[in-house]
Amino acid sequence: MLKIRDAQMHALAAARDESRVSAIVDRLYLEHPGHVVGQERSLVRRRVASALRRARGFGLHDDRDLLAFAFLCIVISDVFDTHPPFQRLLADPTVPAGEKMTRLFQSATDADWQAAAALPPDHMPRETR
Repeated sequence: MLKIRDAQMHALAAARDESRVSAIVDRLYLEHPGHVVGQERSLVRRRVASALRRARGFGLHDDRDLLAFAFLCIVISDVFDTHPPFQRLLADPTVPAGEKMTRLFQSATDADWQAAAALPPDHMPRETR
């Protein structure tokens, strides 16, 4: 019987994450070039990778949710998730992970998006600085 060890599983997950980051970065350059053009691609990759780590910290795992979270980090703010209403919703253990991004989009107001976009970079998690 084939046995996959933890180290092998981590290597497979890392390869999948690299592929996901690349795909998201490519989509950003196509769909939101004004937010990434002029930045080194390696910086955009690091920002997206950081966003995915933070998204997983909120329990997000669906490709659609991870993409949305990463896009919001690039298009709105690297720290959009620290805006208090967004933070409360994303961190709420009673909200199923598969519903968090949908609820965020349903409940967010124009004022929320503006406030999230205005957050200073010092709210940024240490790993992305």
